[in-house]
Amino acid sequence: MEAQALDYPGHKTTRVCSFRGAFAIDRILYRQFAGAIADEILWYLRQDQYYIDRVHIEEVGERVGIDDETTTGIFLCLAGEVWAGEHLSEEGPPMTVLAPRSEAPPWNRVTFDPDWFRQRGKLPTSDTS
Repeated sequence: MEAQALDYPGHKTTRVCSFRGAFAIDRILYRQFAGAIADEILWYLRQDQYYIDRVHIEEVGERVGIDDETTTGIFLCLAGEVWAGEHLSEEGPPMTVLAPRSEAPPWNRVTFDPDWFRQRGKLPTSDTS
């Protein structure tokens, strides 16, 4: 699900897929977070680290100026566009995420699917991990 641009007088916002109710975020902040988290994920993958902790995702959001709940919502909405993998749940089995989600059970880590990134040309195909 793509973000939808909304223009309000004097303020440009982007409506992000619903996460515990619809919300809107400044377009610039949305783009900054999407770019920052994509860069962070690719850095991890190039270091052969195929996971990221939720706390670290929230730290990326904080650097951009977004609160933790909004960061989590945007991150879930970026699934299938910026990343794909599994949420490692605090309770229960891992949950595969290949497309935007509006909700997820409590989770504390995401493992990434390196093949998903390779198929999109974001990782070299010669990487055998």
